[in-house]
Amino acid sequence: QPKYKYHRIEHAELITYEQAKKIKEMDILLCLQPNFTCFYRKIYEKALGKDRTERINPLKMLDKLRVEMIFGTDMMPFNVDYAVECAKRSLDEEKVMYYFGGWKEKKDYVIISR
Repeated sequence: QPKYKYHRIEHAELITYEQAKKIKEMDILLCLQPNFTCFYRKIYEKALGKDRTERINPLKMLDKLRVEMIFGTDMMPFNVDYAVECAKRSLDEEKVMYYFGGWKEKKDYVIISR
């Protein structure tokens, strides 16, 4: 049976519940940067308002829906520790570590079709 590369959405930070359900149905991988939520909070509030800012990176909702996702930092000079601490504001440490790399043990998102 042929395998494929996953479709993915980078910087999927303002996903609604309805969009998340559709993404789950389509088996799309979301790539999220939890450190942005912490580091850019004031900039986001100024640009988007407090209500929209509160909806950025809805990690708990995405996890509850079992949407496929991975975390990264995607920005220097941040290290993973900073991003892990930001993600732990929404999810427990075990889940955070899974999304930062533990998923690799269970699923390969880059297998090319035969």
